[in-house]
Amino acid sequence: MRSWQRRLIAATGSAAAALGLVMLPATTAHAACTTYYVSSSSGSDSNDGCSSSTPWQTISKVNSTTFTAGNQILFQDGGSWTGELQPQGSGSSGSPIVISDYGSGAAPILNGGGAAATVYLKDQQYWTVQNLEITNPASSAAVRSGVQVQNTTSGTLNGIHIVNNNIHDVKGNWVSDQPSRSAGIGFDVTDGNTTSAWNDVLLQGNTLTHADAAAIY
Repeated sequence: MRSWQRRLIAATGSAAAALGLVMLPATTAHAACTTYYVSSSSGSDSNDGCSSSTPWQTISKVNSTTFTAGNQILFQDGGSWTGELQPQGSGSSGSPIVISDYGSGAAPILNGGGAAATVYLKDQQYWTVQNLEITNPASSAAVRSGVQVQNTTSGTLNGIHIVNNNIHDVKGNWVSDQPSRSAGIGFDVTDGNTTSAWNDVLLQGNTLTHADAAAIY
């Protein structure tokens, strides 16, 4: 969770306590189908997303769903989306959650639009991200990634495969320590957790151009 979000939640919780209110945690819907389709041109978030004839439309809908082992999230070829993709849940060994494409034509474009990351996975494992065009341009440099994977736990997270993506024009910035949160593809662990680690990371067939401050870190 970003530090500003923690401060906002803490402030909101304090105000609620003063008023004697009970704060319920935000929840996400759990995946009901195996494969989900997303189309920027013909989709609707009121659809069930379970077939190419009833696709979802927005990244927000994907982000509000908790996916499970074996699920697929398929973006339509030729489509384009802007914003941070942060789907929830984890896969399992031999049954990852896969983000990929469907249809024919140019690869689907995910444009972070200056967000901290275009694709963001935090404390999650067994995900495959493939066959996408990923970009994150902005008017000025900042700590910013194309694909950002974070481990803030004290343990090992497994099975992150990033394959056959075109990652370009990420307007990142070299910070004082290292560009683990500002790269075309960045893997980051919390410095205080000396036992944090990654296992079974596959980076294969990706093309990276104009990705700051590092291509892969």
